[in-house]
Amino acid sequence: MLSNTKTPMKTLRFENSLRELILAGTKTTTWRLNDEKDISVNDTLSFLDKNGNQFALAKVCEVRLKTFGRLNTSDKEGYESFSSDE
Repeated sequence: MLSNTKTPMKTLRFENSLRELILAGTKTTTWRLNDEKDISVNDTLSFLDKNGNQFALAKVCEVRLKTFGRLNTSDKEGYESFSSDE
């Protein structure tokens, strides 16, 4: 017998300061370290603030995998800086 249970929606958490940039369409990309959510093109994601409140739904248009050392300056724009690319 088939079950009617739905797979839980994948979520991404963002700093509260990024909420307005995301909603305005200014911030349209993100990168994650050691993310195991298996995000794929056409997934619908729930965007949460740091308090766990949903503020948007988004559809994934593109996924790129890069090692940390291959991130360029524009990839890092708007993110905290690290002392090393390794």
